[in-house]
Amino acid sequence: MIETIKDKSTARNEYNFVPGFVMDIQRKVKLEVAKEIAKAKAEASREIAKIEAKAKEKNKQTIQKMLQKGYDIEEISELTGASIKEIETYKII
Repeated sequence: MIETIKDKSTARNEYNFVPGFVMDIQRKVKLEVAKEIAKAKAEASREIAKIEAKAKEKNKQTIQKMLQKGYDIEEISELTGASIKEIETYKII
């Protein structure tokens, strides 16, 4: 009878160990996945910032060309979406 109790106790300990081990692995995997997601988000944010900067520069160049060709500031604003104040700063440059 004592042997049976010892066997059950050993089996219980082994049973409790396995879920704990699995949970540790799950935590580690979740942490690694979260790190990779954070890296991907940061990289995406940097790429978006680069694209936005290029678009802003292209819009600035377009506005400057329109000013050189004599377009009215209000018309430039309507066509490009830039504010009149922003267009006036490009006019000075």
